[in-house]
Amino acid sequence: TQFQFRTIGRKPLIAVAITMPPWPGENEAMPRKGIWNASFIGLPNSSTQLLNSIYMWMIILTLQIAKTL
Repeated sequence: TQFQFRTIGRKPLIAVAITMPPWPGENEAMPRKGIWNASFIGLPNSSTQLLNSIYMWMIILTLQIAKTL
């Protein structure tokens, strides 16, 4: 299954994906060319950096919990 995420506007896109059963390994995923080029428009400010760091900790915590299951 191929998929690509896209956001419009000034806010960054944040996506969390969980696979069940757990992902079998790093060799399982294959990069594909999507219909949109990967890009970032805009400069982060202190509020977006704080928000991004909170989301990063949420992702790390989720992955750590998933490892214990």
